[in-house]
Amino acid sequence: MSLLNVGTSGLAAANLGLTTVSHNIANVNTPGYSRQQVVQRAAVAGGIGLFAGKGVEVVGIQRITNQFLYQQANVATSDAASSNMQLGYLNRIADLLTNDESSIPGAINRFFSGLQDLASRPASQTERQTVLSRAQSMAQRFNEIDAQLQTMSAEIVNQIGSAAAKINATAVGIAQLNQQIALQQGNGITPNDLLDQRDNLVRELSQHLKVSTVNQPDGRINIFLTSGDPLVMSDGPSRLEVQADPFNPGSVGLSTSGSSTGGASRIILSTVDLGGGISGLMRLQSDISNARNEIGRMAISLSSQINDQQTLGQDLNGQAGAAMFRISTPKSFSVNGGAGSLDVTITSSSALKASDYRVDYDGINFTVTRLSDGNQTSYTSLPQTLDGIRIAAGATAPVAGQIFVVQPVRDGAAVISSLIDNPTLVAAALPVNATLGSSNTGTVSISGLSVNGPTRSPTITQPVQISFTSSTNFNYTVNGGPTQTGSINGNGEIVVNGWTLKLSGTPAVGDSISVVANTQGSGDNRNLIIMGRLAQSSFIDGNSITDANGRLISTFGNRASEMAITARANDRLLDQVKQEESAVSGVNLDEEAANLLRYQQAYQAAAKALAAASAVFETILSLGQS
Repeated sequence: MSLLNVGTSGLAAANLGLTTVSHNIANVNTPGYSRQQVVQRAAVAGGIGLFAGKGVEVVGIQRITNQFLYQQANVATSDAASSNMQLGYLNRIADLLTNDESSIPGAINRFFSGLQDLASRPASQTERQTVLSRAQSMAQRFNEIDAQLQTMSAEIVNQIGSAAAKINATAVGIAQLNQQIALQQGNGITPNDLLDQRDNLVRELSQHLKVSTVNQPDGRINIFLTSGDPLVMSDGPSRLEVQADPFNPGSVGLSTSGSSTGGASRIILSTVDLGGGISGLMRLQSDISNARNEIGRMAISLSSQINDQQTLGQDLNGQAGAAMFRISTPKSFSVNGGAGSLDVTITSSSALKASDYRVDYDGINFTVTRLSDGNQTSYTSLPQTLDGIRIAAGATAPVAGQIFVVQPVRDGAAVISSLIDNPTLVAAALPVNATLGSSNTGTVSISGLSVNGPTRSPTITQPVQISFTSSTNFNYTVNGGPTQTGSINGNGEIVVNGWTLKLSGTPAVGDSISVVANTQGSGDNRNLIIMGRLAQSSFIDGNSITDANGRLISTFGNRASEMAITARANDRLLDQVKQEESAVSGVNLDEEAANLLRYQQAYQAAAKALAAASAVFETILSLGQS
């Protein structure tokens, strides 16, 4: 009987081996399948005196996996998904900013080129119309780039929502597999194929998030986000929820809810790097907000400088120039409710920062945080001025505990538009002319005349008579009024009545200068010349508009280049880890063919052993019958 048992055990083990090998071969192309292997051992021998073997025992069928490689592949999957997600959008932003047809510098250069052409022919209606057309084109270029950035932002929000939905569905699938695995292991079954399915879902999850897994004794796994929040626990999955970001309208944040939170939503801080594609998307939201702030600041600063100079000049009708561009006003809103409000205005466009601000009021102090760098300033009262903006209490004063967000420049590029459609309204001339007295005996001469800004003096066109009482001092009258005294400043300038007269040489006592309204301004290009110099003036954080735009392009160009390098490195690492993982867990058809032949031969040998046992048994029976 022992021989029969030995042969039967060998036949069963070989049959199970054939079945397992066939299962491996059938799943050679199944994604995520881990090859399986029969684990067997010699049956414990027994008897009296001499111990005869009892055949073979099948311990189980195990998956051939390497947990270290599996975890490495999950991490590499998350990193590759994050870098590739960012790379795609960063390339789009860089292309948007540098494309010759759509770039801001091209439109700005064409506008200032139009000013230069008009300066050579200030009375030309054709050149004036060209300036207006290019002003409109420049404003539209700002509008279009901002609109495309907003479109990207909306795409990202949709992708975050889709990713969250996939994450939630995957978490439900993992929780269901957890239950099935625990049930089968409780019944003494090793559910290899279910384990493969669960590992595949965790791998899919890693494309969206970087997760950590904790094995439980019953075969379940718990899954945690990098924030420490649970996504899947023994009692079921949590949900990842998308919520509007109260500090950044148009963007979203994430929260979790489930049994671990009592069903309430728990916000995941925006500073937490969740990994995977969703981390890349969250970072891109910040990138696009920063880009909109930078472009908005450029639009506001440039249009403010042009408007200021335009209104200081005189148009073809002899009137004070009108603003050429519409400029956005700062936005402010309460984050956490409350009746109080803030009134925010721009005081200096050249001092603006490309940033949003957070204002916290605790009932005693107002704490203003510049969100771009975290710089904080506290005040005991409002109004206060910083970074070119004035923050004051609104119609209803803020209440203790209120939190506000101030966005001074966010809509700058979206709102800018051309306000002038009549070519005669371009203020090419200055409103005043200066002439030297005909009987002057000194060497004084006029090297420049400009109008003081940013607001034009209402009395600027009133005649001013200057008479020098020494080489540096003078008397003057405005519109025939009382005599006043003045002196030439250290820069060789006379500043009177809203204008600045630049002198060279030395006046003699009795020398005179007259400054009167410009009544023959059709050929005057002095204001245009000053306006044209704005192209190289430093009015954006100490930089020119060209330099500021160059820095923005450089920022995103460098980010895109660095991300391309990171993405390539992450992709290579992922490929390498997957190859190593496949070498351990993947099905090798040559190896399986050899195993198939080996188990087939074992099966045939075991069958012969059974046949021998049967012959011996029949011989024994025949002896008993004789």
